[in-house]
Parts: sequence; structure tokens; C-alpha cells
Amino acid sequence: MTHSLNRMTARKKAVWCMLLLVSLISCATTPKEAPFSWKVTFFSLGAKVQFRTEAPVQRLRAFNANGVRVAQLDFPVPPRQMESLYFEWHAGETYRFEATASTGSINVQEIAAPRSYTQGNLEIAIPYGAAEQSDMKNASESEQKALVLDGSEMTATVLVTNGNVPTTFDLKLCLPPMLTIVHLPTDWKSEVIDQETCLSTTGRLGIASEVWYHELVLRADEGNRTDDQEISGTVHFTTDNGQTWEQQTRVQLQMATIPEIAERLSIESIEMPTDAMGTVDSKQREDTLYYARPLFGWLGTSQTNAYEPITYQTVQLRNMGEETIHVVVSSINTDTKRGETIPFLAPPATANGGTHQSVAFASLPGGMVTEVPLPIYFHPMYIEQGKPEQAIPGEYARDITVKVWGSDATILREKRPLHLIVPNQQALLISLLAIICSSIGFAVVLRFHERIFARFTTKQIIVIALFGTTIFVGVMVPSTLFLNLIRAVLGPFSVLLTGLINETLYYALLTALLIYISGAPEDATRHDSRGSGVILLVSAVRLLLSGVTFGLFTPMAIVYTGTSVLLLETGFLFVRGRNILAWAVVLGLCDAIAVYVDLQLSILFYRLFYANWYIVLRILIEGFAYTFIGVLLGAKLGRGLWRVAD
Repeated sequence: MTHSLNRMTARKKAVWCMLLLVSLISCATTPKEAPFSWKVTFFSLGAKVQFRTEAPVQRLRAFNANGVRVAQLDFPVPPRQMESLYFEWHAGETYRFEATASTGSINVQEIAAPRSYTQGNLEIAIPYGAAEQSDMKNASESEQKALVLDGSEMTATVLVTNGNVPTTFDLKLCLPPMLTIVHLPTDWKSEVIDQETCLSTTGRLGIASEVWYHELVLRADEGNRTDDQEISGTVHFTTDNGQTWEQQTRVQLQMATIPEIAERLSIESIEMPTDAMGTVDSKQREDTLYYARPLFGWLGTSQTNAYEPITYQTVQLRNMGEETIHVVVSSINTDTKRGETIPFLAPPATANGGTHQSVAFASLPGGMVTEVPLPIYFHPMYIEQGKPEQAIPGEYARDITVKVWGSDATILREKRPLHLIVPNQQALLISLLAIICSSIGFAVVLRFHERIFARFTTKQIIVIALFGTTIFVGVMVPSTLFLNLIRAVLGPFSVLLTGLINETLYYALLTALLIYISGAPEDATRHDSRGSGVILLVSAVRLLLSGVTFGLFTPMAIVYTGTSVLLLETGFLFVRGRNILAWAVVLGLCDAIAVYVDLQLSILFYRLFYANWYIVLRILIEGFAYTFIGVLLGAKLGRGLWRVAD
């Protein structure tokens, strides 16, 4: 009995220990929510929510006294320090605000709307950059940081925003000694107090949310880089019934030079072509514009809208500092050799002051990458020295520069290529001629096929079919089966190997067959018209077997075969009674032309792009040289067959 009680007690202790351990583990693994503080204040168009630090908030919602949601904001990324909820509120009504954290917890504040809202606002905008830092303790005060270029001249904008009742305001600004006034509006007064230049003016705001602003032109003294320099501003509002209040703002000034600002900025990437939102068009070739010029000049060129960009380029800028920096991003298209501006790639003369530049203004928040799209214009027809000219395809350059707003100094610069490509009209013309010639050739063959076959005996037709099959097995089968593997290993130089099979072996067998049918070149007694049509029949057998076996019976294959037969038959017609060297030269030239036609067909039908050296390599080596060698090798085999046949 005692042992049983001891065992039960031990089990209970073990269970309690396990429960305690599980609870401790769960407490240890439960993520703690980062504390954040937030404050809600009403303004004329809704409510502003201020966060002291970066808050892990996913959603903000506002509800009226009846529990009806009146506003909501969702944040895929952490919210800014100041967010606004826009809704129409009623004086004296209590509203509930919910902030949903990333962990799912909800923080709630219930705030009564003011019975008489009369607050206004004061802002001082510095052009080079500012990062707002609001004071959570006093909603009537705000503080900013601003960058000021050393020795630069700038325009500061002072904005006073009214509340919801007519007011009269008295504004006072105090400038530090580092700033000198260049231009002051006429209704402002200036006085020096404790080495600070204090400016004052008055104004009247007659309607709700009315904005009053003035611009002050200031200059930052070069070399004066003392700390604790700030612009302070105070505005006193007075309503018609005598109610008064004030708003204050301070702008802490941080002096910086162009090199210092340049260290904070970098160009992450430059994409082209993109749309106006910066989305890359992956279907288009990078850094390329396509210009669909007509085949014949007398057809004219369709003019595009001069004021509508043909595409965009997007510059991604990274600001590695903390302050927002305002920049001017520009791009100009120039000639790569002379550096001159290209008139048909420039914005309209009425845009951007006729500077031939595409310009965009951007604010770069600290620690973020900002996309800046720049338009690219294109004019197929343009006026040069009073005469209409046509755009010229070629290689051009895009000169992209980044300047700090208010300064002419360039802090970032990059050059990127711009390819203006015209669709290959030569390929279209050559392919069109090849299609026409092939069609005519096939029509002639169908019309006179009985006469063609009547030139040959049954034995010769059997021999032609046998050679056609041999060419298919010895040339087409290895080439088709191993072509992709050879290309993968040798790349564009694979033609040096495949040409030995496709051209040398093929023309060796074809030459042997021609000599067997029509006789050796040096024997003038047997040259008759029976040699004409041999190339046609061999090519027909080769094409039919390829189509049935490998499915290569395509329109391009038909056009290429028809063109090749037409060229070779015509060339053989002129050299049939000459020596073997003439055969090799003429058939080599005919095959070189056929290879050129094959390349143009590939460019047209498959939109392929070939380097010039690759085209020359195929025409000279695969087209002419290997054919020349094949004819010479086939002559020896053909003479032997011819003697045996005799």
C-alpha cells in the first residue's frame, strides 16, 4: 500500500513537472510584441496618427460611436511616422481607433472629436531634402531635418494652412547666421535679433483648409558648418471672435557638400524598355528601339505622335542616408562617336526648354530605392536644316545624370547604349524573291514533269533514287540526329564540322551522280541534256524522305529547296561542258547564294539575329569552300562509276 501511494505521488510530481516545463517553454517561445506608442489628433479632413518609432502595425481603422467603420489603412510594410485617415467627423462625437500589430494584437484608443476645430498648420519646405520628426508631446510643434548645400542658393517655401474657421495670422521666422536673404517678398519685414535674422508678415485666411504660401530665396554661406543651426517659425492665429492659438515649427539644418551627398546616393540599375510605371517589358530586347521603316522609300514613313514617348527607361536610385534628398534626373541621347545630340531621339522642341533632355524630379527617401521613369521620344521623320530627314538606325548612347535639386553639379552619371534597329528589310526582300522563284519553279515542274522524266531511262531514275536515298542516310540523318549536340559543344563554330557532312559529302555524291548521268567533264562526246533535272530529282527524294522521317516538310524547307535547285540547275547548265574546276567554282558560288538565302529565311520566319562574321563564315566556308572541295572529291568517284557504266 505504501509503495502504491509513493508511486502515485511520484507520477503526480512528474505530471506537474511536465506541465510546468511546457508552460515555461511556451512562455519562452511566445514572441514578445515590440511596444509602440501612437497618438491621434483630428484635422479638418480626418485624423492624423503619429508613431514615435517604427511601429509593427499592419492596419489602422477608425469607427464612429455606432461602431461603423469610417476609415481603414492597410500597411504591407511598416507605416510612416505620420499617417492620415480621411473621413468626415462630427464635433463632440467619440471615435474608436484600432491599430492592429503584426502579431495580431489590437491597440485601441477612444478619442472625442473637438467641438470647435480651429487648428492650423505651419510648414517650411527646404528643396534639398527633409525628414519630418514630429514631437509626440506637443501637437502644436513639429521638427524637421533638412540638408543644405554648402555655398548654394535655394528657394524655401513657407506654407500656412488654415483650420475650419476664418482667421488672421501673424507669422515670424528666424534664420540662423549661416543663411543670407537674397530675395524677400515686399510685404515681409526683417530685423536682426541675437545674430539671427527674423522675418515677419501677416495674412488672412478666409475659408477652411485654405493654404497661404510665400517663397524666400536664401543663400548658405560657404564654409559655415557650425552645429545647432535651425530655422524656427511661429504663427499666431486669431479668429473673428477673438480666440487665439499658435503653431510652431523648427527645421534643423545640416550642411553638406556635393561629394558628401554623392556618397549617399547610388544608381542601382537602369532598365529599358519599361512602361511609365517602371515595369520592364521582358518581351523586348534590352536597350533597344525597333523602327519599322517601309521596304521602299517612296512608300513614306508613318509619323508617330511627337509628344508621346515611344517607351521609357527607369533609373533606380538608392539613398543610403537618413534624410530625404530631392534630385533632378535627366537623360540625353547622343552619337557614340561625335557626342552630338540626336534630333530624332530628342523630346519635342517645346518640351524641357529645348534642351533635348528628358527630365524627371524625384524625392529619394532615406534607406530606400526609388524608381524614376524617364520618357524616350522617337521621330521617324524630322527636320534638319529646313529639310525633312529620315531617322537612321544604328548604335547610340544614353547619358543619364543625377543632380541635386537646386544645383548644377552632377553627382551621378552613367552611360548606356541605345540600339535603334530596323527590321531586316533585306531578309524580307530576299525571302520574297525566293518564294516567288520557288513558286514559279514548282509550277514549271508540275506543268512539264512528263518531259523531265522522259529524259531519263528507267535505270537512270533508279540510280537517281538510290543516290537520293544515300544522300538522305549519309547526310541528313547524322546531321539531324547530332546537330544540336554539336552546336551545344562548338557553338557558332559548329558549321565548320557540320559543313563537312552537309556540304562536302553531299556535293561529292551529287557530283558523282551528275558525272554518271551526263558523263565526265573532259569527255565532250556524252554531254547532252540528260544532266538537266538530276539535281531536281535528287533534291525531291531528299526532301520527301526528310519530311516523312523527321517531319521537316515545312514551308521554309520547301522554299529553300526550291531556291537551291533553281540556282544549282542554272549553274550546272552553264558549266556542263566545261572542266571540273569550273564545276567546283560555279556550284560553290550557287551554294553560297543558297546558304545566304537560308540565313535570310531564318531571319524572316524565326526572327533570328546573326553577327556579320557568322554570316560571312557560313557563306565562305560552308557555302563555297566545302562545296568546292566536295565537287573535286566527287569527280574522282563519278569518273569511276561512269567508266563502269560504259
